[in-house]
Amino acid sequence: MSLAWGLLQYPNLKVRIYEAREKLGHDGSGVGIDRNGQEALELISPELRDYLDKAGGVPMVPSLRVTLVEAKGRGKHIADVSNSVPQRTVIRADLINQMLASLPSDVVQTGRRLSNITHLEEGQMQLSFEDGSVTAADGLVGCDGINSFVRKHIFGADVGIADAEYTPGFNTRMMIPDSEAREIFGDEYCNIRTQSGWIGPGTFCMTDFGDKGDSMQVVTCFRGEQAKDMEDTPFMWVEKDFWLERIKDHGWIGECVSKVIERQESVFAAGWRGHRPPARYCDQSSCVAGDAAWAFAPARGAGASQGIEDALMLTTVLSCVRSARDVKAAFEVYDGLRRPRRDEVADESDRALDILCGCLPGVGTDEHRLKREFADWNGFIYRYNLVDAQSRAREMMEKRVRA
Repeated sequence: MSLAWGLLQYPNLKVRIYEAREKLGHDGSGVGIDRNGQEALELISPELRDYLDKAGGVPMVPSLRVTLVEAKGRGKHIADVSNSVPQRTVIRADLINQMLASLPSDVVQTGRRLSNITHLEEGQMQLSFEDGSVTAADGLVGCDGINSFVRKHIFGADVGIADAEYTPGFNTRMMIPDSEAREIFGDEYCNIRTQSGWIGPGTFCMTDFGDKGDSMQVVTCFRGEQAKDMEDTPFMWVEKDFWLERIKDHGWIGECVSKVIERQESVFAAGWRGHRPPARYCDQSSCVAGDAAWAFAPARGAGASQGIEDALMLTTVLSCVRSARDVKAAFEVYDGLRRPRRDEVADESDRALDILCGCLPGVGTDEHRLKREFADWNGFIYRYNLVDAQSRAREMMEKRVRA
């Protein structure tokens, strides 16, 4: 959605979003947008950044508070991770709906599931859909998530790269109203609008806020285990005891999260999945972005912001095209600049998942070693200069277009 917003600013570009679902805006989980993600929104369009606030984005101060779980009591404080621009958490559907409301009515076409991509002469392509319709395009950006059809098209028979794989672990997410959160966690805890993470042996619990603070998201995840049949089913409903058993020795936070679980009508388990690192993000006149480019563990809260950074870079390079033949060059410049960045974030996010779940070799649940890990948490993400990256992209595109 942020990419469409960026590209629509340029009258030489005609933009269409083809969405397989019949309706957008049903994604109910919370998502965090870090400093870089907010800056990327601002660089795409200041209005786009405003939508984060209008959608009920809640500033987290500090951005992250980390505690080591103990069997009794409230655990040991590890770190407060602060930032000059606080992370903002928002309900994904609310942000999508804010962006969607201001797009021209013909931009988003729902119920259009892509079934085939055919490359034609002169770089043009033909897109075929399951409803039997066909359309022509000069370029295609796959923002179609972890199970990306466009990614499979780019990598073809290389199933090991094209498809997401399971890693040992799973998670569940629950949204509860602020009144219920205060009843369970207490006013003192809920008055601090922060993302609170609790590290246990092989486990991680987290709470944060959305909907202008009127809702709390409660997340529980486990590393080193698989839910029954999880390798065949990325999402499944489980008995509540499946979760309760794993946090029964987690002291105060375990008691609180258990109360949340017990009040749910049903509880799911979603398996951790991710991609192997790809050798490229583009092929001819098609490319991938966001989770379609490389889905990785959300342990650094960087997934959504990396997708927005992708949108900024694609907006930058595509704004430089003068004809359809320049699209391939734009995607290649995007690939050369974004892939190293995402590679680093993905690798560090996988490592961070082990840290948060208390199972990183050499660190585990050792209080002092954990404090060292959080001394510069996500610093490498925030030091990345988006304006400089845009300048490099424009310089590279100028050379390619002139050539």
